[in-house]
Amino acid sequence: MDLLAENNVCGQALLRLVARGNSIIAELMRLSDYVPQVFRLETKAEQQKYGDVVLDFTFFKAADGFNKKIENSSVLMDIDDELRESHRSILGRIYSVFESIHRYVSDLNSFLQDLHEGTFIQRTLENMFLNEDGKQLMCEALYLYGVMLLVVDNLFPGLVRERIIVAHHRYAGQKASSDTNIDDVCKLLRSTGYSSLPGTKRPLSYPEDYFRRVELPGNYVSLVLGYLRSDDIYHQVQAYPSPEHRSTALANQAAMLYVCLYFSPNILTSHTAKMRETVDKFFPDNWVLSYYMGLSVNLIEAWEPYKAAKQALNNTLEVTNIKEQATRISAKVVKLLKQTEQLRAEGAMSEGRVLDHSNRILNLLRECNVALRWVVLHAASLSRGGAESNRRCKAVRDQVVADLQYMPMTVFQLLLNTAGLEHHLAQIYKRLVAEKEENWNKYCMEANQQALELSEVFSGNRPLARVEKNDRLNKWFRDIGEEIMSLTLEDPGQSGRKIIQLIQAMKEVKEYHSLESSAGVVQAINEVVTALQSLVRVAGITEDELVTLSLISDLSYAWVLVDDYTPIMQVLQIIPETMFSLLAKIIKLQTERIKEVPTRLDKDKMRDFAQLPERYQASDLQWLSESPGGRVGGGRGHDGHDAGGVIQVDPRACWRTGCGGRWCCWRQGYCTTASPSTPRLSELYRRLTVVGQQMNGFRTSFEYIQDYISMYGLKIWQEEMSRIINYNVEQECNQLVKKKISDHESIYQSVAIPIPKFPPADTQSVNFIGRLVREICESLTQSKCTVYVPQLRTWYDSRSHAEVLSSSVMGAVEASISTAGLTGVDKLLAFLIVTELQFGAGSGDGVEEGRHLKEALRTMMPQLSQDCPVVAQPVRQYTGWSQRTNKLCVFMGDRIMRVGQLQILRVHAASRLNSSCKFDAKYLAAALSTMNESLMADVKQHYSDPTRPYPDEDGDLTSELSVFLEWCGMTQPLDRIYTTTHALPPLALLLLLTVVSVFPKIHFSKQVGCLAGIRGNEGVDGEPFLVGLVTVLRQYHQDHTRRFLQLLAQCVTSYAAHTAANSVNKGVELPHEATTGLAVLEEVAKKMSIPKKTLSLYVPKHLLAAHNG
Repeated sequence: MDLLAENNVCGQALLRLVARGNSIIAELMRLSDYVPQVFRLETKAEQQKYGDVVLDFTFFKAADGFNKKIENSSVLMDIDDELRESHRSILGRIYSVFESIHRYVSDLNSFLQDLHEGTFIQRTLENMFLNEDGKQLMCEALYLYGVMLLVVDNLFPGLVRERIIVAHHRYAGQKASSDTNIDDVCKLLRSTGYSSLPGTKRPLSYPEDYFRRVELPGNYVSLVLGYLRSDDIYHQVQAYPSPEHRSTALANQAAMLYVCLYFSPNILTSHTAKMRETVDKFFPDNWVLSYYMGLSVNLIEAWEPYKAAKQALNNTLEVTNIKEQATRISAKVVKLLKQTEQLRAEGAMSEGRVLDHSNRILNLLRECNVALRWVVLHAASLSRGGAESNRRCKAVRDQVVADLQYMPMTVFQLLLNTAGLEHHLAQIYKRLVAEKEENWNKYCMEANQQALELSEVFSGNRPLARVEKNDRLNKWFRDIGEEIMSLTLEDPGQSGRKIIQLIQAMKEVKEYHSLESSAGVVQAINEVVTALQSLVRVAGITEDELVTLSLISDLSYAWVLVDDYTPIMQVLQIIPETMFSLLAKIIKLQTERIKEVPTRLDKDKMRDFAQLPERYQASDLQWLSESPGGRVGGGRGHDGHDAGGVIQVDPRACWRTGCGGRWCCWRQGYCTTASPSTPRLSELYRRLTVVGQQMNGFRTSFEYIQDYISMYGLKIWQEEMSRIINYNVEQECNQLVKKKISDHESIYQSVAIPIPKFPPADTQSVNFIGRLVREICESLTQSKCTVYVPQLRTWYDSRSHAEVLSSSVMGAVEASISTAGLTGVDKLLAFLIVTELQFGAGSGDGVEEGRHLKEALRTMMPQLSQDCPVVAQPVRQYTGWSQRTNKLCVFMGDRIMRVGQLQILRVHAASRLNSSCKFDAKYLAAALSTMNESLMADVKQHYSDPTRPYPDEDGDLTSELSVFLEWCGMTQPLDRIYTTTHALPPLALLLLLTVVSVFPKIHFSKQVGCLAGIRGNEGVDGEPFLVGLVTVLRQYHQDHTRRFLQLLAQCVTSYAAHTAANSVNKGVELPHEATTGLAVLEEVAKKMSIPKKTLSLYVPKHLLAAHNG
């Protein structure tokens, strides 16, 4: 029975194990790019912030102590929750692959134990190596386990993976303990002390001690090493028949042997004969190898601690041998470069040439790949192999570079030529194999047709000059035709021999019957011979050539090293760079020198606005920018694909990607300059104006040339601008949420067109969006030093009364960074509001536990019940209560004003967006308004009559419509519910005390028609305080609003009654507390759409009339 048959339990178990090993390594390499940065703790700031939460295996020695330390600190708890929410998913994936390594080696040991115990009938450890497939799989199983250990230690440094394992154990809880054996995983993957950083020393007995952490049967390791050392287990020599290419043919096997030798380090140390045999066979002319998918190692450094291995390698590293190899390869590179360029010439690689010279072409490609492998591996930077600190490695590499006369451009050109030839040859082979039967029948018909025509010529039916009738030749050619038609592809060997005989017979017939005198007959015979020769070539076409080609064109060894040639590869990037440099000049002309022509122009001023030299220069630049677009970007009339080396390149897609990348960097850089470094209004407007001019100039220039390059320039503009803004808002919001979105999780970040990151300009903001918003919020509109007048929609300085900021700032932001930018600002403001609300609610939870506050609230409750219409001695009572909770009231007042300030800015942003939408997209605005109203009507009908279906069961329509409404400013920020925080029972009372605490600082100003701060007691701004108060009440059930209105009305009534009772004059004015409280009541009711009829239930009508009168 075949070992790999589906019903062979032994073979299938081993095959699945090896396949699982490859998938584990692939997952390790994939996840290495997604390790959260905080688990590396590379900077001092990260160590100070996360050092007490991101723990290594020392955690297991005193787990209770570490957990208690975190639980006793609210700061550490917040950091711990942030890490849990942000990284739990990726930590789970990384731990799963770590665990898979241990399961793999455990399953390998179990499989070997089953072989030893005879579980698999007729299968033993020894006879598994006698089977070709079994030998390969048994060797691969050990090799893959070794690769896993090396890869995990190289890509996941020891302390990093310890921190990941500990974090997963802590965050996964009981599930991690019950589903996995974490002790075994920790034992296998604890830190080895190895570091790939330059300048670090290799730990003693590394990696052999690392490989011994899970013991494997010694006889199994010995068999693997023996067969790898002595056999060609993959029969690679057949693809490289030349003795000079033996080390290349056995390169993959050499990599397996290098890894597996660490499972038996005594061979490396003391078995001189075996190591000499190994070096003579596998490393006679090379000392740098790739052991898995481009992960390379320099044997000079890797085998230095091992006496036998180092001594055996010395012969290869002799100066004369290195010079001989480098000189030979250098001459080959020059020669092969010329040959490949000649072969790549147009028409040189035809099907006929391939059929006639298949072996020569394959030999050329072999030579190319052998030379490329040697150069790429041995001339690579030492940092790739981790040997930059080894002096001997550096000396050998310098000698190689000098003797090779190494020029990366030459090597890269040979690489391109070779890849192009391989691709072209593979396509021809595939086409020939696919069309083999069709071509066979075609050439058979041609040969048969020519033979029958010759038969007719000698029959006399088709007279030909100087050809007499000959019945024997007539019959002979007819028989030849029948023989040709009897040929079949089912037995190509026999058919080939018969074809050779037929060709020989056709050549002989000309000589024996003296047919050379007739040119027509000779030509016909030659055509038969040509068709028969084509049949021979067709019969020789097999898939073996494709297999050989795939083997010799393997470039997996350069999977990582090819990055050294990336700067040379940026050929297509020249087009976007050139184009953007030209556009920068066009923008400068349009924004600084060319005047905008007015709608009406006097004749005598035409020359001034003509500006012929400037317009000629702009036209010339636009023509130049069109040229690269026409050549590479798919200009006007160009609608195809171009050959770009190995693969077909869609020029428009390349241009789109390249320009998108350059555009992204350019615009991100300009947007970064939008926020000023000094908190002045004039500076803010100046920066926004500069950026707006640059953006408009860029957009106009691109709009001009988009017709020439046949691309939707404005569409690309809008898509990229939206992506940049959304990404920057997302990164800025990461500071405000516990679950952070990494770059690999972001839907806005792209591998093809990455959005660049710039270093933060301050400690609070991540990027320009954050700086812009904080500049507006904290430097220009801070409630403690400004007064907002809602009627004028403007902020004024509370001391000088000078204008600080008006609603026009939102128009400036939109003009500078587009509608997408203003929408991003609005979104960030919403996140800031959520943060403030959650912070305020969280502070109440902490304060509620204080005995002092509980006692104060308990004593207040009876006197503030609904049964008591007024409070006796309100001045003393309310003042006393406010003083007892002063710390909390001040805190809540600040939070409320902060929320109100952000809400007012959101109102201005929504107003600007809505205005722009109605002007620029009035049909969209009308459609969205109608859609929104109809959807809300259907929702209301559903709740009034539950038998009616809900209009949006899955919520997709509502969520999609909400995005459009936010972009068009059709939102009501004051009606928005931002959080679903559970309210405290005394919420209304806490809000009342907060309002009472600000009575001495604000009053109702008849001059501005709103609440304003009392001069000399600046620090509270009335309108932001009211808006913030309304926003807080919106987040909770309406019962809390009603209770707050009742408490505040009781307070107003108590102050009014107390003043009236203690005043002799009947016409005395209402006290300051009463008028201020009434103003707060009316404004809250107005902003929350509470009718006055409802308000009159709480406040006596004469008080409302007195206030309004």
